[in-house]
Amino acid sequence: MKQALLDPNTKDAEKVSVATESNAGNDTSLPSAPRGKRKRISTGTRLAQLAVFSRQLFVLTSCGTPLVEAMNALQRQTSNDTWRQVLAEVTEEVERGTSLSAAMAPHPDCFDSVTCTLIAAGEAAGNLEVMLDRLASVTQQRMTMRRSIMGSLTYPILLLSVASIAMVILLLFVIPRFSTMFESLNAPIPPSTQAIIGLSTFLRAYWWGAIPAAIGVVTGIVVLLRRPAGQRFIDRTQMRTPKISGIARSFVTARIVRLLGVLIDARVPLIDALVLTRTAMKNSLYVKMLQDAEDQVTQGEPLSRAFNDPMLISPSVYEALRSGEQGGQLGTLLLNMSDFLDEDNKTTARSLATILEPLILILLGLMIGFVAVSMFLPLFDLTAMAKGS
Repeated sequence: MKQALLDPNTKDAEKVSVATESNAGNDTSLPSAPRGKRKRISTGTRLAQLAVFSRQLFVLTSCGTPLVEAMNALQRQTSNDTWRQVLAEVTEEVERGTSLSAAMAPHPDCFDSVTCTLIAAGEAAGNLEVMLDRLASVTQQRMTMRRSIMGSLTYPILLLSVASIAMVILLLFVIPRFSTMFESLNAPIPPSTQAIIGLSTFLRAYWWGAIPAAIGVVTGIVVLLRRPAGQRFIDRTQMRTPKISGIARSFVTARIVRLLGVLIDARVPLIDALVLTRTAMKNSLYVKMLQDAEDQVTQGEPLSRAFNDPMLISPSVYEALRSGEQGGQLGTLLLNMSDFLDEDNKTTARSLATILEPLILILLGLMIGFVAVSMFLPLFDLTAMAKGS
C-alpha cells in the first residue's frame, strides 16, 4: 500500500510518498505502556537508542525471528522508560497489521523521516534486514561523530568554567582586600586597577541583581539566536569565518553525502531523497541549497549543478558527484565518498582539542595576568616613590 509520511520539520508540511508493505505477527506482545505524556528524548539519547534498536532488530530478523517477537524482545531489553513506551506502541500497531514504517511515523521524536523512509523502502523491496543494517551504520556514524566533537570540546569548556569561577572569586573576595590596602596607603591607582576595583565593588554591592541580569542576557541571546533570523546569522558567520568554515563545511557535507548515498542506493526516488536530506539539515544555507537542487532536478537539470558552490561543497565532492551521475553509480559513489569524508572528519575532531586548548590557555593567561599586574602596579609605584624619597 502507499503511505504518505508527513514531515514535521518543514513549515509547508511536505509529504513524501514511499511504498510500504504490511508486516503482521502472531506472537503475543507485552502489555503496552500507558500512553500518557512522555518525556522528551535528547538528541544524544535518541541516536544511541536508535543505533542499538536498528542493530539488534537487524540481528534478530536476519536470524528468522518474526518481527513482533523481535520487537517484544527489544522492548524487554530497553532500560529507557520513554523508549520502552514508544516500542510498546509501535509493536501494538504492527500486531494490528500496520507496517513497521507506518507504526514508526507517529513518533517523529524517536524515528525521523529518514528512518521511516529507509524502513519503508526495505519493506517494499523485501529486504528489511539490509535496510536495518544501513540504518544502524548511518546512526552509529552520526553518533560517533557527535561524541568525538563533544569529547574534543569537554576539556576546553572545563577550562573556561574553572577560569570563570576563579575570576568571580578574585573579584568578590581577593580584590576588595587590595582596595582596602590601597585606600589606607593613599597610593595612586592606575586606570586599569580602578576599573577592576570598580567592577569588584559593583558585583559585591549588586550581586543580587547582577546574577539574574546575566542569566537574562544569556537567555535572551539564546532565544534570539534560535529564531530563524538568528540561525541564519549564525550559519552565515560560521561559513565565512576562516578555519571554522572549512571544518563546518566538511562535517555538513559528509552528512549530506551519506544520507543521499544511502537513500539513493535504497532505490528512493531522487526528489524524495533530496527532500528527506533537506529535512535532516539544520544549517539554513544547506537547506536553501537542497531546495534549489530539488527545483533543478524537477526541471531536468543534473544534481551536480546545484552542488557547484565552493563555499558550501568542496570541489572534490562536486567532481565526484558529477562523475557518479555520468557513470550511473551515484549511490555507490556517494557512499564511498562519505566513508572518506567521515575518516577525515574523525581526524579533524581529534585535532579540535589540540587547536582549542592552547588558545584558551593563552586567553586565560592574559586575563589572569591583566588582573595580577593591575593589582600590583600601585605597589610597584609605592616602592618606586619610597626609593626616590
